[in-house]
Amino acid sequence: MSDVTLTINRRPYKVACEDGQEDHLR
Repeated sequence: MSDVTLTINRRPYKVACEDGQEDHLR
């Protein structure tokens, strides 16, 4: 598991995803 922080409307959202899924979120 790894954490990815997404910034939407200047608000950080921390998303936990499985390994290998990080590129899918970007």
